[in-house]
Amino acid sequence: MPTTIGPIAVAASADDASELASTVVSITANPLANCDTTGVWNAWRFTGITIPAGATIVSAVLTVNMTSTTLDEPDVTIFGLDVASPAQFVATNANISGRARTTASVDWSN
Repeated sequence: MPTTIGPIAVAASADDASELASTVVSITANPLANCDTTGVWNAWRFTGITIPAGATIVSAVLTVNMTSTTLDEPDVTIFGLDVASPAQFVATNANISGRARTTASVDWSN
């Protein structure tokens, strides 16, 4: 039987981050970098969720509040992190793009 979890918010500053095409990571940017630019990564880490090994996530909802009316049409691919308990993000190069990602993904193009 399916399990419903949520809603869950990002808990700490180091649980969301952005990485520019230059691989520079910021954990304090507010708002996160705009997603309309090639090579920009945004990441969120949600704690307090237990997903059993081998489980399949069939549905998820991510609510993002845009802060720009000219750059409010994201064209992104969403992945999960492929680790049991992801570490918080740190301001080191490629700390988002260099992490292991799931093979499953979903495109979000508005």
